Amino acid sequence: MDAWALDELIGHFVNYRKQISPTMDDLLPVDQFSLYAVCTRHPEKLIRESKHNKLREIQTGVFDVQWGVRSIRLLVLNKMPAVDRNAIWQLFSSTPKGYIFGQQRYRWKMSDISNIIKMLYSREVLDMTYTVEDFQRDLPKELLTMLTDEQRSELVDNLSVDEMLNRLSPEERIRDLSPEERIRDLSPDEMLKHLSPEERIRDLSPDEMLKHLSPKERQQMLDLLSNQ
Repeated sequence: MDAWALDELIGHFVNYRKQISPTMDDLLPVDQFSLYAVCTRHPEKLIRESKHNKLREIQTGVFDVQWGVRSIRLLVLNKMPAVDRNAIWQLFSSTPKGYIFGQQRYRWKMSDISNIIKMLYSREVLDMTYTVEDFQRDLPKELLTMLTDEQRSELVDNLSVDEMLNRLSPEERIRDLSPEERIRDLSPDEMLKHLSPEERIRDLSPDEMLKHLSPKERQQMLDLLSNQ
């Protein structure tokens, strides 16, 4: 939280007041608007940058700061008392103790949001080493575990055949194929080049082997045998 953030807040307030007022000449009264800012930790940078705008503590974790002619209420989440009405603030207090309290006490109205918050603050978050990049990497994996079978099928339907095959090893691709299906598109030469000479002739009778030899090849074989 710094001075620029409060400048931006004032700018958004001015634009919002113009947009919802009947006309530019008939702006809604200023006292119909309240300005709030939220930060997880005590705003040390804001205090350094705005020496003449002192923070006035209204109650624990709640401050007022005068910004020009506007008063802004500032909520410091890690200073909020750990009571049930502050459970939502404790979730974002940047402290493991605060998160645990908020997760246990806050009554979620949308379970999907609850699951996302749990993912964001799981394991590494509690020791504050978890980064946005880590969250972006892990979120898709976590979301997949939440999908129904029908939703998973829809995702698969959007993948091309090549995209699906690229995710499978050669063994996985042919696991459920019969031997006939595996060799159906292979030429004889392609099948034979993966066999040793012994494997090629193992189940052939002498007559079957001779039948496919030319006279010259037969003579060469006889010569070879006679020399042994």
